[in-house]
Amino acid sequence: MNILLPVSGMAFAAFCVWLTVRIANRRERWAKWLAVGLLVGLPVLYIVGFGLTCRAIAVPLGGTVAPSMAMEMYWPLGAMAANRASSPGSVIRWYMSLWTSPAECVLIQTDTRGDCAAIFSP
Repeated sequence: MNILLPVSGMAFAAFCVWLTVRIANRRERWAKWLAVGLLVGLPVLYIVGFGLTCRAIAVPLGGTVAPSMAMEMYWPLGAMAANRASSPGSVIRWYMSLWTSPAECVLIQTDTRGDCAAIFSP
């Protein structure tokens, strides 16, 4: 499992290089549309995946909250959500509340070291 992320990253980088060559050298229209789709689609999938992961690991208040490996790749969003004074943090907590009920909390990783914060729906 630990090798899956680096291999996927290298494969995606190789695909991006191949797609760039198709756009630059052959000027293919489909390659340009695919690049635009990736630039728009991947961030959207990241945000939607964050909501689905919150739904999957939410626990009722008073229940046992344990760190989840599923939240490791969402630590940038977790760091923003843990900051109660920031505007992006309130937007992320609002988005989390769409996927969880008010009686649930989610434990989100807030940095690369594995520190976590329990986030409650607003």
